[in-house]
Parts: sequence; C-alpha cells; structure tokens
Amino acid sequence: MVNKLEIEKEKDCYLYCIDNAFALVDRKEYAKAACYYENAARSLRELEKLKTSQESIAEILSIVGNSNVNVSILL
Repeated sequence: MVNKLEIEKEKDCYLYCIDNAFALVDRKEYAKAACYYENAARSLRELEKLKTSQESIAEILSIVGNSNVNVSILL
C-alpha cells in the first residue's frame, strides 16, 4: 500500500530541490541548479508513480467490493 510518509518525503524532496535550484540560479550557478532541477523532476516522477499505485489499489478494492476475496494481500 502507498505509504503517506513516503508521499510526504517525496514532496519535501521536491520542494527542497526547487528552493535550492532557485537560489543557485540567482547566484548564476547554473550547472548546480540543473542538478537540483533534475532531482526535482525525479521526485515528481516518483510522486506520479505513487499516485498511480494508490489509484490502482483503490480501483481494485472498488471492483472487489464486498465479495469474499481476501484483499489484505493487496495491502
């Protein structure tokens, strides 16, 4: 199951990278800023994966509904 702590960690990482990239651009350290932007993009891709995973689990649970299937193996 998607861990909310993992989502928050990725959001924090994204914001940290963006903040540092902005500061580095202001100091004209463009190569370093690019590294932070690349890491921010990685965090966004990871957040998208987590969102997709969360949506998939929700869809499976809605399909299974109240049947007798043991859904705990999905979590």
